Amino acid sequence: MSFALLLSYVLSIVLLIATPGPVVAYVTQVALQQGRGVAWRTALGTSSGALVLMALAALAVGGLLVLRPEALAWLGLAGSGFLIVLAGSGLRDWAGQFHKNADSTAVGAAKPAGLGGWRRGFLVAVANPKDILFFAALFPQFLHGADNPMARLGLLAAIWVGLDLLILGGYIAAAQHPRVQRHQRLLALLSLLMLLVMGLLAAGWSGWALWS
Repeated sequence: MSFALLLSYVLSIVLLIATPGPVVAYVTQVALQQGRGVAWRTALGTSSGALVLMALAALAVGGLLVLRPEALAWLGLAGSGFLIVLAGSGLRDWAGQFHKNADSTAVGAAKPAGLGGWRRGFLVAVANPKDILFFAALFPQFLHGADNPMARLGLLAAIWVGLDLLILGGYIAAAQHPRVQRHQRLLALLSLLMLLVMGLLAAGWSGWALWS
């Protein structure tokens, strides 16, 4: 792969990953409320989910998987429903913790249990099947003319995962900064609201694709 082509791929995925989306919102929320360790396990889960979507996209590009719009729309509806439920559960926990600690000024208030982790991170990543379409549209541009397409695909996937974890690590580190932690509750609320809005928008998109 030429340097110019590689640089184009890197810039494309950096812009995509760094732009706030469900994964960034969720990992940031986990980092704010449960700390660096759980947030990193969540990030590893989201990267694993992205690898699954890449594999499905590769099958679609190779003609081994047919992406029917109706099936993707139904999967998108289910995925957006998961994001909405996840955001709603987080908002309920946030409200419970807020009322529980409303009169307390102690540092280190109890954190909601079971918020993040590898499994939930994986599910958040695969909850948006439209990403399969993105990968299916992106990869052919960088696989064209490759002597060994599978090796090239493996390289593209490895670069994606490396940059994904690097960028999410930046969000995790930022969420752990003492100045950020002082506004932890407010920022966690904003992250949850962002996740909820994205789930609702995704549900609207899927519903429009199904019934338009």
